[in-house]
Amino acid sequence: MSLTPNGWLAWRPDPAVPSRPLPDEWIFRGLQEGDLTDPAWMLAILTRRGMVWRRYDAFRDDEETPAELTLRRLPPVDDATATVHLSEAYEHLTALRAAANEWLGHQASGAPLTPWFRRVIHAGMAVFPLDDVALNPQPFPVDLFEAGTLQLFATMLDYAPLKYCQNEMCRRPFYRKQDGNQYGYRQTVGLRYCSTSCANAQNQRVYRRRVSARTRSDVSLNRG
Repeated sequence: MSLTPNGWLAWRPDPAVPSRPLPDEWIFRGLQEGDLTDPAWMLAILTRRGMVWRRYDAFRDDEETPAELTLRRLPPVDDATATVHLSEAYEHLTALRAAANEWLGHQASGAPLTPWFRRVIHAGMAVFPLDDVALNPQPFPVDLFEAGTLQLFATMLDYAPLKYCQNEMCRRPFYRKQDGNQYGYRQTVGLRYCSTSCANAQNQRVYRRRVSARTRSDVSLNRG
């Protein structure tokens, strides 16, 4: 994956590298963590997760589409392998991020879902025949926008309650623990942390504070 001088993404996929599913809750985790206006971050995530190449005019509407997704005139293509312009990839991932955040807001406060949210879901899900999704859930190649939309749609059908990670340095919303046990089971009830790493980090933080407080208490007693 490379960026041309005119801002087009030149994509040269390796047929020997198989497609991979998105990590659990990627739309609430990985997609939310980067700066979509940073070309380097965009290149990294597209190289790692997959390309966006289809056009989705269906999620644009003059009255409802966020201002950051307004159409712009694209410069001429300057690479034969260019598939999509960086600004188009930005539009797709920004729409996906905004839709994920709208769903979280709906879950947390009951805020109504907008027609624009439904338009994004419909646009991304159009490639999936319902019988394939429901009856034959085997993975098949789709682009990043479609995969992210399917992940969001699956979350909408899930009954796991929305939680917020109790690691004070994280606090991210989540539904299911990211790393389950050896059988792939991901607990949903009574969870306080979005991943084992967050749980370990917070436990270590609490332990260090407890040791520090005990040390200060001992020093005070000795001085007394």
